[in-house]
Amino acid sequence: EFPACRPRLHLLAELADGRPSSIPDPGTSRISLEEVCRDLSALLERGFPRIVAAAQDAEQQRRKPLGTPAVSFDHLTLGRLLTISTDAETWAAFSAPTWQALLQAVLAEGVAPLLSFRLAETGQVAMIPPAARAALRTACLNTWRNNEEIIKELQVLARHFSQAGIPVVVLKGACFALTIYPDPGLRPMSDLDLLIPREKLPRAVEIATRLGYSNTLPEAMPGLRDLLGHDIYLQRGGLSLELHHSLVADRVFRYAVPVDWFWTQTEPLASPPGYNFENLAMLTPAAQMLYSAAHAMLQHGGQQAPLRWFYDLHLLVQHYGSRLDWDLLIAQAREFAWASALEAALAHTTACFATPIPACVRARLAEKTDRHQKLVAAKQVKAA
Repeated sequence: EFPACRPRLHLLAELADGRPSSIPDPGTSRISLEEVCRDLSALLERGFPRIVAAAQDAEQQRRKPLGTPAVSFDHLTLGRLLTISTDAETWAAFSAPTWQALLQAVLAEGVAPLLSFRLAETGQVAMIPPAARAALRTACLNTWRNNEEIIKELQVLARHFSQAGIPVVVLKGACFALTIYPDPGLRPMSDLDLLIPREKLPRAVEIATRLGYSNTLPEAMPGLRDLLGHDIYLQRGGLSLELHHSLVADRVFRYAVPVDWFWTQTEPLASPPGYNFENLAMLTPAAQMLYSAAHAMLQHGGQQAPLRWFYDLHLLVQHYGSRLDWDLLIAQAREFAWASALEAALAHTTACFATPIPACVRARLAEKTDRHQKLVAAKQVKAA
């Protein structure tokens, strides 16, 4: 379908297979590595999302276990259960297969602790069958333990990075868990994401390595990770640490943006009582909203975005209220050509949780299109 890309894609395949003998010398080759990556990015944005979606659907069907309940819970249904008061009669009508399907859905979407919290808050815990109650309790306990371990590690890293004079911005799950959720144990997270200035990144990696972290992802060719990646992925046992030097994507992707604006949009991390952090920052509410929307709709695509990411957006709006600078948010979204991603993310969030987003904000975002609108649509959440 894209014949002009074929020679360069063959070269990229050789790089991925680790066949350095067949890789032309970058100094003499007519095709540079950056050209390869740029062409691949164009291919991914234009034609690959539908191929990936079809493959994912087929894989999900293949892995579907025997006896899986026919009942299913999409984002809209789960959103209503998490935000609208459901009476005891409704919960009592849930059959065993319905509870099984609900548990599978909330675990997959990362909102099991939220469902448990919601049921407890509305006095409906007694309506949960014993097996489902035990499964929810286990999920909540596992999330709480995992989050406590990550937050303790954040305290250690913060102290070492502060002593080395390395500015740190806490991103995504850890930031949300500490600031906008009623309890840090309600927001599952799989890793710790930190934004580090690019010039400080080698020193940060050195410190992390001294603390026992290692880079477990081999590089097919020297310089390839720096060209394609926007972070360094490190692991120590079950802990995963991502040190970002840019956000959403690096320069070879067409939707990549300079990280400089985000560094101007930081403020001290507002953490709950009982936690002691040294010199940690977080993004301002508007910057958090913009980054989260682009991360969901451009980097990953709505088809792959779990419900908890949209609940993050919902809580950002609810928690910060008038502190959320909508004018700044819209202006910067247009500057980055991320307005279509922001509009799609807010539309889905509102549909799921009835989020109180001003009507004028949605109208202003829809006024103009940007060059990524088709990509956002191709990666959009499937219709319910």
